[in-house]
Amino acid sequence: MILLSLQGVTKSFGTNEVLRDASLVLQDGQRMGLVGVNGCGKSTLMKIIAGVESADGGAITMQKDLRLGYLAQQGEVGEGRTVLEELESVFAPVVEMENRLRRMEEQMAECGDDMTRLARLGSQYDALTHEFERRNGYGWRSTVQGVLSGLGFRKEQQHQLASLLSGGERTRLCLGRMLLTEPDLLLLDEPTNHLDLKSIAWLEEYLRTYKGAVLLISHDRYFMDHVCDRMCELLLGVTECYDGNYTAYMAQRTERFEIRMKAWELQQKEIARQEAIIARYRQFNREKSIKLAESREKRLEKLERLEKPQDESAIRFRFETRRRTGDDVLLIDELSKGFDGRTLFEHVKMHVRAGDRIAIIGDNGVGKSTLFKCIVGEQQPDGGTIRFGAGVDLGYYDQHQAHLHEEKTVLDEVWDDFFRLDQTEIRGALGLFLFTGDEVLMPISTLSGGEKGRVALTKLMLRKDNVLLLDEPTNHLDMDSPRCWRTRWRASPAPF
Repeated sequence: MILLSLQGVTKSFGTNEVLRDASLVLQDGQRMGLVGVNGCGKSTLMKIIAGVESADGGAITMQKDLRLGYLAQQGEVGEGRTVLEELESVFAPVVEMENRLRRMEEQMAECGDDMTRLARLGSQYDALTHEFERRNGYGWRSTVQGVLSGLGFRKEQQHQLASLLSGGERTRLCLGRMLLTEPDLLLLDEPTNHLDLKSIAWLEEYLRTYKGAVLLISHDRYFMDHVCDRMCELLLGVTECYDGNYTAYMAQRTERFEIRMKAWELQQKEIARQEAIIARYRQFNREKSIKLAESREKRLEKLERLEKPQDESAIRFRFETRRRTGDDVLLIDELSKGFDGRTLFEHVKMHVRAGDRIAIIGDNGVGKSTLFKCIVGEQQPDGGTIRFGAGVDLGYYDQHQAHLHEEKTVLDEVWDDFFRLDQTEIRGALGLFLFTGDEVLMPISTLSGGEKGRVALTKLMLRKDNVLLLDEPTNHLDMDSPRCWRTRWRASPAPF
């Protein structure tokens, strides 16, 4: 059964044509992954499906009474409710149903010998009980606890105000709230961002057994391999669908691209051959040869010319350093940090040497980002010491891009920090991260999460620091970008 059908959907923002022919069909029970490079229009297409944005053209057909659940990259929560209350609010109709059942029980107890009224109330009670059971009336509280646990919320967090959560925690809470509504179609925009490995594994299993359909955007190829059974690629404003998971899609995509490229090259050779023959006929300058040339020209004009297969550009960059560090880069001893009486970490020791590549892993909320903020000086530890070695230049990538200025343009955001470089150098650096032409004049506030990440990486690359602290740098980045992380540690003259 077809739940959703898109035919020729178009969307432009000013002169920027984001979608020019977006078409897809989603069947009941399918799990479709929507892929494409940062800024290609994936989130815009999903917003159009969710009704948040309107399309400029094309047709969108949905099954009658289709219930949609949409998770944006940045979730919103209500004011004044705790984490637990935010999820329990999904079951407010079930709670009201339970209250009605209790009232009906009291009314039946008061019927006495009025058998007619008792029979009527009993019939209504049976029908309401059946609906209550269908709506998971007896088990919804344990379901809520299961979702909270699966998404990494600790018991002590359940009574914390939802409005005080971090951006990542709010996104996780909104994901949990939406999953509990069990819509016919889940629209998930990068649901694995801000999830730890345990939560991602839990979400994978949840979506694989989900009764409805799923359309998701993700930059985690392993997650899509485990969840998706169909893929849709958005390339230069046009969609193309493939059967299978992400690995199968990549194999089919490569095969299709090679076939199309070969067909285009063969046609180009044939066109060049025919044009050479026409040129020779015209050189003879005889009536018969001119007629033969004109005949071939007409056939050439009627030829349906193939478009050259195109692929999106990929980020190509590498980090350089302006000077070397000493052998000892960072020494941490007995570091501890807590908030409101809760200890995040203690007795942390670390010895970082030149050339080390260290991954810090752990569940959500154990203090990984807080540890980074203590190292860079944004927060003060409760105890312990942090000492840097000789010649350390510290670069920090914040997963929330909190240091970007929403009111600035992309160009100004970078240029203001590197004012000694000329505009050509700034545009060249931005070009490595796929910001070209008038795109550098876009306000930061209008960028997607991946585009903001690319701006932050541009600034980090230009700093040429020799020690990098990267807090979830692959969040929001497209599939190919993480491959391009190349760090070349070498001394070089400082440009300013």
